[in-house]
Amino acid sequence: MDSDDIIDKTRYEKLYRAVKKYGTKMAVSNILYLEADGSVSVYKDLPIQDEILTREECVHRIRLTPLVNLCTKLYRREIFEKLRFPVGKLYEDADLLPEILEEITEVACVAEPLYHYRINPTGIMHRKVNLKNLEEVDVNYGMLCCALKYGKKDAAYLQYAIMKSFFKSIQKNLPPEEQDDEKVQHTIDEIHKAKKELKEAGADTLRNKLEAAVWFWNKTAYYHLKGWA
Repeated sequence: MDSDDIIDKTRYEKLYRAVKKYGTKMAVSNILYLEADGSVSVYKDLPIQDEILTREECVHRIRLTPLVNLCTKLYRREIFEKLRFPVGKLYEDADLLPEILEEITEVACVAEPLYHYRINPTGIMHRKVNLKNLEEVDVNYGMLCCALKYGKKDAAYLQYAIMKSFFKSIQKNLPPEEQDDEKVQHTIDEIHKAKKELKEAGADTLRNKLEAAVWFWNKTAYYHLKGWA
């Protein structure tokens, strides 16, 4: 967890009880967002209910913030007997998520926001943009591939839309001397590759495009649209 974040004092007890009750290898909770001064943020993102999700449904909901973030979960130690987070890579929790999902069959979900995330204006998302930020596009491509593997075409298309959005923002803010770097071209090629794979899988549909537009407009509305909230 980040040093400026807070956890509910019952966090580990409740997550532990969930994995023991349902026999899962992983439990996850919602997040409470705090402003930099510690006050509760007006931003709400509570897509997890008290429920059990299969691995396939986790893949379907792979973009949900509690599922993406490492800090929201309690894992059985055996999951990490072989897995390791990549060293020096941004968004390492999202990067490893597809591999983690291969190690489980179900996830126990706790609706309470047991992790309290402080919105840090100097955090990764608020620092000066450089080529390192392109790693976020690559990480989202990994989640897109995971979604396609399990036939979750709507989730895959959403990841594609997010890839394009992130790249557009990053490219716009890159220093002029980095605009023509080979890493930029690599990311462009990866986005084109993703588009081709979506078309081949039949995921490039009007419905999926409209649902992705709803996600960008209002995530809560998207959760309701999908029946997740």
